[in-house]
Amino acid sequence: MKRNCEICESTKSSKIYHQRFILPTQYYFHSGYDVVICDKCGFVYADNIPDQNFFEAYYREMSKKSFYIKSKVFKKEKNSNYEKEMFKRLNYSFNCFKKYLKKSYRILDLGCYTGELMKILKDNGYKNLLGVDPSDYAVKVAKDRYGIKVIKASTFDNLSSLGKFDFIIVNHVMEHIKSLNDFLQKVKSMLNPGGMIYIETPDADNFFISQSNKYLPEHQEAFQQFSVEHINFFTKKSTRNLFLKNGLINLKLQSKISVIAIISSIWKKPNIDIDVTSKKNLSSYIRDSKKILSTLQSKIDKINKKNKEFYVWGAGVHTQKLLAVTNLFKSGIILFIDTNPNYHNAKLIGKPIINPTDIFSKKLLPILVSSKGYQENIKKQINEMGLKNKIITLY
Repeated sequence: MKRNCEICESTKSSKIYHQRFILPTQYYFHSGYDVVICDKCGFVYADNIPDQNFFEAYYREMSKKSFYIKSKVFKKEKNSNYEKEMFKRLNYSFNCFKKYLKKSYRILDLGCYTGELMKILKDNGYKNLLGVDPSDYAVKVAKDRYGIKVIKASTFDNLSSLGKFDFIIVNHVMEHIKSLNDFLQKVKSMLNPGGMIYIETPDADNFFISQSNKYLPEHQEAFQQFSVEHINFFTKKSTRNLFLKNGLINLKLQSKISVIAIISSIWKKPNIDIDVTSKKNLSSYIRDSKKILSTLQSKIDKINKKNKEFYVWGAGVHTQKLLAVTNLFKSGIILFIDTNPNYHNAKLIGKPIINPTDIFSKKLLPILVSSKGYQENIKKQINEMGLKNKIITLY
């Protein structure tokens, strides 16, 4: 399936490589993809891949990692690559963001797998921890081995029942997500105002091949970075572009090579800037407006006593408001006059709205000018028309 660039939405890209896979029939994923560069912004991603639902189904069922966890980590096989990843990379991740944490924070690890990073947090005194992962195995291991709660769910499921969080960890997840903007908006919606996200991904600016076993296989084997699961290839610049597009504020953005080349970053959801002046200022405005209406009410009551019948010049907002909040609607209004042709042939409180020139055929009655801003202009127009009607003003 063809992808547009998730950062700039461009439809134009240039292919730099085609990655093919021959996979077993069990847990079959896909046969490959084009590695392309967006012609407009330079973001590198996998194109011609299945839709997001296909990826979600794969991660729910995929058991590849469970083999490594059981045989390499839990049995404590010495010098295993997975052991390096767990105990070096995850401790580095924790050191990248620990200064941004408070012990009181509610922390969510999205795509946490078996909870090793949350175990590090737990060992350092953080108690309000929750993980989300689509794997049944992950949920069981996190609970049985570490005493950490993990919800079995996809990051694209409805997670609103989990509430809001102060800090969300997205550790080596973004490179697996096809719908990046949808994902980030989902994560952002789960943050409290001022809450933060920790993002860690492989660093495409630092893909290299080494013969040293101090690095993970990604840096030892040809094209290992173009894995069957990795479909986005982030650099610091593309990371910044994507997160700024999604309305997040950057607090930290750096690249590092430990056992793997990574980009780590902290992003903040903007605080709601509480408007402390609106109540005071609008209350003052409402108070002043009520005083004016009180004065107008007195004038209207006097007009009603003196005039059993009269016309009202002006059918606009001023008149509509007075009809709603004063006794003007109880008066002896016969009709309304207005120069706005959009009002002609319409009615207001059941009375016709006429063109000023039609007044000549009507009975000679007083005219109440219902306007402040145009009061003098209306009086002038009445005089210039040669009308003999008595003019009543409110201002």
